[in-house]
Amino acid sequence: MKAAPSYKRPLKAFMHTNEEQYIRKVLTLCGGNISAAAKQLNISRQSLQYHMKKLAIQKEEFI
Repeated sequence: MKAAPSYKRPLKAFMHTNEEQYIRKVLTLCGGNISAAAKQLNISRQSLQYHMKKLAIQKEEFI
């Protein structure tokens, strides 16, 4: 039986990067419209704004 591969990147860092990329992709597809992006992500607008602030994503980047 082979040993599992060793991953050097912590899960939290991996999740942070993927979360940021996914939110940016959805915001781009929605033309920076936070309400539309939140609907696509199936979260509230306020929740999306919280994640954007946490990840330093500015709405102006998508306009």
